[in-house]
Amino acid sequence: MAKRRYDFDESKVQRYLAEGCGVGRLASYKPWLTVHDVPSSGRVSRIQGWHTGRIHHLLSDGETGLFLLFDWEDNVSDIREQFPLDRGVTRQIAVEIGVPHPHGNHTLPIW
Repeated sequence: MAKRRYDFDESKVQRYLAEGCGVGRLASYKPWLTVHDVPSSGRVSRIQGWHTGRIHHLLSDGETGLFLLFDWEDNVSDIREQFPLDRGVTRQIAVEIGVPHPHGNHTLPIW
């Protein structure tokens, strides 16, 4: 269960950016979201990475399985989970496919 309310507005995005979330490499990478940030009724995992030397925050069994495959692959040089997408790019994609771009939790589509 999340310790914090899972709600993003522009001030929270800017705070996360200022804290260095979603940037870095290997052991210095800090995930944008951790298992404590997102409400979940499913299974989450925190696993020590062999390649990176840090704890990875994985939000589903699918992410965990894929992480384990990548962590044992010799050709993998870094693994970064829960990183933010460039909003300029996602806005352009939304325009190109003709859908409104989400701008907060209350505007996210429910599939």
